[in-house]
Amino acid sequence: FFSPSSPRIGSHHSRTMIMVAWLDTVKPGFGDAYGSVFAEMGCDEKSDLQFFDADALRKCKEMLTAAAGKKMYVDTPKIMNAIKAVLEKKTPKAPPKPKPAAQKRPRPNQPDETPVRGRGGGGR
Repeated sequence: FFSPSSPRIGSHHSRTMIMVAWLDTVKPGFGDAYGSVFAEMGCDEKSDLQFFDADALRKCKEMLTAAAGKKMYVDTPKIMNAIKAVLEKKTPKAPPKPKPAAQKRPRPNQPDETPVRGRGGGGR
């Protein structure tokens, strides 16, 4: 389904176990339930998700939905959201725009800080 350009090191079984472990961080039990979907797609490690294009994501969702059976409305969105979170981390985001400095304005109904002289002719 996708072909990462970098060579792979290690046995297929150990790499698949890495993906199973990641799926279990999404929800315990997901590794056993859905690890085979990712192995079939050639995705053995979490880092392999970066190679998923729109077609691979669509195929992954279809395969997860088929594997999930009655749980498809709960499990599939959880996994797809986790995949999207991984993909968003690899895409550099633009730095946030700086907010303009807040200007201090006098509060309404606050007394002026100018000293007030007493009333009634007490000024000498």
